Amino acid sequence: MAIELKLSEEEVTQFYKGFLKLKGLYKFGIVYEEHKGHIPYLLKLCSEAKKEGISIGQLVKLAKLVDENNPVGLSQLGKQRQWHLSELREMETEKREIETQLHRMKAEKEKYVNELFLLKSEKLTLEDQLEDYRKSRERERLELEKLKKEKESIDESLRIGHNAE
Repeated sequence: MAIELKLSEEEVTQFYKGFLKLKGLYKFGIVYEEHKGHIPYLLKLCSEAKKEGISIGQLVKLAKLVDENNPVGLSQLGKQRQWHLSELREMETEKREIETQLHRMKAEKEKYVNELFLLKSEKLTLEDQLEDYRKSRERERLELEKLKKEKESIDESLRIGHNAE
């Protein structure tokens, strides 16, 4: 476009700076000019921070803390590191306690599973016994009916014989 309009590099640069100013990106142009060789690193840093869920503000704070000319920042980092190590130790202790509880709970579960198995087996045995009892009662009922019919038949024969005399 600049070639077609026969604009000089200076004019194009001025138009570009004006464009950035209109877009509210004037400082971007300044930063770009000052740090153009570092742009790939800055972009990589921003990308990594985004992946880790770290804001740009947090990156700036972190950079201030790790500045080797800032002993207060380094001391603060050391304290934070110690605090995090302490937290990790506590978490490790809690993890071991939870694992112990989990082991106990698994053993207890196994005990209840075995008890349940025994109860189910006992239930099946009792159901079988109940079924045998029902069948026995049915046989006895049928036998009783048969005996009642025989009695009725004998009673009838006796009545007929008694009446014939």
